[in-house]
Amino acid sequence: MFLIAYLFTSAGISIIITQGNIFERTRSLIEKISPFFGEAISCPMCVGFWVGIFLALLGVSPAHVYLFPFIESTAISNKAIYYFMYFLDGPISSMLSWGFYNLIDFLQKKHIYDLLDKDNMLAD
Repeated sequence: MFLIAYLFTSAGISIIITQGNIFERTRSLIEKISPFFGEAISCPMCVGFWVGIFLALLGVSPAHVYLFPFIESTAISNKAIYYFMYFLDGPISSMLSWGFYNLIDFLQKKHIYDLLDKDNMLAD
């Protein structure tokens, strides 16, 4: 259940920042100032990474929930690995955000395709 909540939280924040109308002016301003950061703030995978780091710093960490009990039971448990696990939350969130974004994109395209097909607009 935690992973599902984490998925919707991290992907939701990432998609709102990268695609939402509420951040459109901010994205445009950042793009004018720096094309590199403008492209990065429009990328669900890039923003997802930083959302994961931010959530980890807030204490919401799937790496600690799912991986730490395993690592804690082994001989390699130490403080460096404990803190490194915070970094793992960035790629986890990035992957989940990218996957969720592509799922939404696929469903929207399929819906549009189905509407066009229903109206026989795709007939030769």
